[in-house]
Amino acid sequence: MDKARSFHLSVVLSVITGVFFKGVKIDDLYKLLEHLLNEKLVTLDLRRAMKAGSKILTNQYPALSKARRQYLKSQSLQKFLTEHIEIFGQYLEIQKPDWK
Repeated sequence: MDKARSFHLSVVLSVITGVFFKGVKIDDLYKLLEHLLNEKLVTLDLRRAMKAGSKILTNQYPALSKARRQYLKSQSLQKFLTEHIEIFGQYLEIQKPDWK
């Protein structure tokens, strides 16, 4: 399986903030979380996976660690996403953690 995959920033921010951004499909969330956690997920796993995934993502991209708080202060999801895309680009390369 690949060590790195590209994911749209809206999917990454959905995991970090816990808020589904416009256009994010649940399948995209599952793909990202399954990539990060190296396991097949079912609906009951989603809460745990989102929490663990958020930690992994903010370890890989520390600059996104403040995204949750910034989102809470934001007036518009679209504006919040657009601002972050200007900084990080539309897609991020997400490394699969090295589970030992």
